Amino acid sequence: MKILIILGHPDSKSFNHEIFTTYAKNAARNHEVKTLELGKLKFDPVLRFGYREVMPSDNEMKTSRDLLKWADKIVFIYPIWWSNAPSLLKGWLDRVLVPHFAYTHEKLGMKGLLNATAELWLTCDAPSVYYKILNRTPVNSMKKNILANCGIKVSRVEIFGNTRHSTPEQRAKWLEKVAEGAGNDQR
Repeated sequence: MKILIILGHPDSKSFNHEIFTTYAKNAARNHEVKTLELGKLKFDPVLRFGYREVMPSDNEMKTSRDLLKWADKIVFIYPIWWSNAPSLLKGWLDRVLVPHFAYTHEKLGMKGLLNATAELWLTCDAPSVYYKILNRTPVNSMKKNILANCGIKVSRVEIFGNTRHSTPEQRAKWLEKVAEGAGNDQR
């Protein structure tokens, strides 16, 4: 399986980066793996003209689109900030998931053009149960409003909560879960 792992946290010293590294190392044992660390990319995350006018493409967007087309599975790793994805990830999604690449408009809605599954590995400072009780707003936004409209089906969601107050032992257990999940990938 071809797996693209995307880190949506800008800080390379974050716990999200540890999840990213752990997932990549373990998935690479059985699969072809490529990675994108959005915090290291040089791109304008602002969709300057909305969709009225196409922004000039840059190498980062071309590479990102090539990787999305290449992947059988896309793994997103990012924190939940203000009940949503960080602006870095949102800006990347706005720039890369454009009409005629990720979707087309049909009379009855959108038709997704990408064919992959996805996993969401999220962290948050609130208890993870908070998002389960409140209709999983940050998950549904990514899963149903963005990825599903592009033809990407989310097969797994993990939310690690209370990360700010987590102990090294708790983080080690979470990383074991990440390693196990990445090592057992099946399509």
